[in-house]
Amino acid sequence: MDYLFQPVDLKTGLVAYLVSVSVVLVLVALVVPIQHFGQLQGFGNESNEELGGFSLLIGISFQSISSAAILLSALGAIAEASIAMASALKELIEQTPDLDRRDLYRDGVEIGGKIMGTAYNTLFFGFFGGYLALFIWFIELKYSPSLLINDKLFIAEAASVLVSMIAVTLTVPLTTFLMVHWQQKFQISSK
Repeated sequence: MDYLFQPVDLKTGLVAYLVSVSVVLVLVALVVPIQHFGQLQGFGNESNEELGGFSLLIGISFQSISSAAILLSALGAIAEASIAMASALKELIEQTPDLDRRDLYRDGVEIGGKIMGTAYNTLFFGFFGGYLALFIWFIELKYSPSLLINDKLFIAEAASVLVSMIAVTLTVPLTTFLMVHWQQKFQISSK
């Protein structure tokens, strides 16, 4: 059972960390316009009754809170995809030291496709699982598709899932690129 809980080695962790930071920086540049043009801050009409007695003057802009929530939601998917890719490719490098860069990149793309597929499923089902009650409520209130698309709660969560999917899509090739680029360093450390 020792093999189940081995810590990530330093070089694999470094690649995953560098990829995660790089993708988050790209997402910051992406989230700001999405946030601005999507007007995702604030509360939806569904929250009016619950918020009636509370002060909404909390001293922090709703736009900042919404942007931070989107980035934090994406960070879990980024970290998971980058560590899964880096670990898989490190294992591949150690097991087949004669593998050239082109073959390693091709194998990385194949592994990455499977990781992206499971990450997308996780994001998709997490979205619907977390908002199942809200969807039932929308159906009972007979929301039209146009009302649903214009609902702040729905659009904010859909934007979060979309940004997370973009993050995973960026993470996989970037991790593959770094691992292929640093292939010789991993081979030296495994001997």
